[in-house]
Amino acid sequence: TITLADSVLTAGESTTVTITFSEPITGLDPSDIVCPGGTLSPPTANAERTVWTATFTPTANVNAGTNTIRVNLAHVRDDAGNAGTDTASSNNYSVDTTRPTATIALADSTLTAGESTTVTITFSEPVNGFDPSDIVCTSGTLSPPTANTERTVWIATFTPTANVSAGENTIRVNLAGVTNDAGNAGTGSASSANYSVDTRPEDTTGPTATLTLADTQLTVGETTTVTIAFNEPVTDFTRDDLVLSNANGTFTDPTTNDQGRTWTATFTPTAGVENNSNTIGVNQEGVRNAAGRAGTGHAHSARYQIDTRAPVLASATVNASQLVLRYTEGTSLDATHIPPATAFTVRIDNVLTAVTAIAVHAQEKTVSLTLATAVATGQAVTIAYTDPTTGNDANAIQDTAGNDAASFAAMPVDNHTPAPPGPAPSPGPAPSPSPPEGPAPKDTKDTDGDSIPDSLEDPTPGISGPSGAAPVTGDGNGDGVQDSTQAAVGSTRVTVRPTGGESASSTPVTLVVGSQDGKLDPDSGARITRLEQKDAPAQLPQAMEMPLGLLRFEARLAAGRSSETFSLYLDPALGVGGYWVKDGTDTWVNLSSAPYGGKMASEGGRLRLDFTITDGGPFDADGQANGAITAPGAAAQMPLSIVGQASNVAHGEFWL
Repeated sequence: TITLADSVLTAGESTTVTITFSEPITGLDPSDIVCPGGTLSPPTANAERTVWTATFTPTANVNAGTNTIRVNLAHVRDDAGNAGTDTASSNNYSVDTTRPTATIALADSTLTAGESTTVTITFSEPVNGFDPSDIVCTSGTLSPPTANTERTVWIATFTPTANVSAGENTIRVNLAGVTNDAGNAGTGSASSANYSVDTRPEDTTGPTATLTLADTQLTVGETTTVTIAFNEPVTDFTRDDLVLSNANGTFTDPTTNDQGRTWTATFTPTAGVENNSNTIGVNQEGVRNAAGRAGTGHAHSARYQIDTRAPVLASATVNASQLVLRYTEGTSLDATHIPPATAFTVRIDNVLTAVTAIAVHAQEKTVSLTLATAVATGQAVTIAYTDPTTGNDANAIQDTAGNDAASFAAMPVDNHTPAPPGPAPSPGPAPSPSPPEGPAPKDTKDTDGDSIPDSLEDPTPGISGPSGAAPVTGDGNGDGVQDSTQAAVGSTRVTVRPTGGESASSTPVTLVVGSQDGKLDPDSGARITRLEQKDAPAQLPQAMEMPLGLLRFEARLAAGRSSETFSLYLDPALGVGGYWVKDGTDTWVNLSSAPYGGKMASEGGRLRLDFTITDGGPFDADGQANGAITAPGAAAQMPLSIVGQASNVAHGEFWL
């Protein structure tokens, strides 16, 4: 006979199996025993060899009703040598080693203030002992779960905590706290998918961003990492949300490693750019926080400098044995690394002459060559230059950023060599010394490349800033930045034309391109390339006065821009009433008047004229939509006259 001490076995249990023979036997070993759903240890006998015991350990599920341990009696013998016949079987037993598992689902995975959601916990089989102590949930509380009739589906309500912003949360169930009907406990834990909670009542504006560049002075061949840090995790942020109209460069796709709070991308500056007023923006309306709220407006980086433009040859002159190349360059030339003499080909009256010495003057942006043969008055001189290697290198004419000046073919050189002196004069009183001919040499350093030397921009009287900050010399529009470092702001002194018996005097003027009430529009990207004073036209409308003559300027627009707004700061004592230009019919119109979208304002004791010009429009002198605006206009005044329409004559309202 075969008996089991426990006939209902679960995971982790074992039981004693007792096999009792009718008389002492020999030859019983494990091969004589069959036990489905588990393993049996080798049986051991009592002293009389009638009772044998072994340990049964279940290994797989088997159902009750069909499971028995069987002994093959034909393999055992009594002491007389008689073998048994047939088999002996135990009573039925069952084995259940299955442990319960669970899945957890939330009806709503994006929770905001005032919301709650249903949590459904589905077990793989009926369970017992499930209560709130078996559940862990973050950023909220869960009601006690209730079960369906089968005890397989349990329902609870999740309520998020107030004034919380958390993008990463899960609900977890401790499976070791529940058992199935066989008594098997679960193992480990089950977790829900992620859910977000944003119950901050003050979060009404959505996410905001701060942009920083690892390197704010970019030169040829360089890139830099840009970090966009949001005040909270965001979604939907892509390269399309970056505002690059004033960036002068390209971006890689931004990536994040902290669930969307901080993003990084690589910025590569555009070639051929020399600009110290670049900015990168983020369209905050394109991103959303965990609660689904979008940001508003734009965020902008601080200004950074790009210099990927090579120096440009402006002129070549020669005087005796000194040949000077002058370059247009926003910063300065590199005076440390210079090209070899063989890079230059100089011919005097088509005869080759050697270059014996080279000197680079960084601030003056000139390259001086000493010639083996001195040039005489009237001789024809040409020069050619060949960059020694392709690409940028350390042995070429270059700026301090490392941009190589381009090679150029043979070109004529202006010969400034004076004629030899005539015969010596007869003895007599020594003449008084005469000043040198021509204007005194000026400092030609032009940091921002707007054609106005720093020596003219830096002394410009400043005006107080928008917040009442004290005026700073050299800051003609009061934005807190030196005009000589901003390509979109130009300041200079111009001559006031005398009237009657008055003597000539000078006055400062400041021009801003890409203006928002006199301050720079960060999305503009425009720059001034020339600002100069010209004589007033001989023929003017009757009674029109131009105390400064023409103020001719040129401005380069950023790609994709078709018009720009300008501001001109003047001394109000000049008495001008607007900025006047000719239209396509040679009619003078006041662009700083309301009919043309302009205005006049008083700021910091200065008169500010605001006006807009469209590229290729009627007030762009070159008449072409070519990315550049040229305007030979004038700050002028005219006696009151009606040249437009009367909008409400009865109330005395006119426009000019």
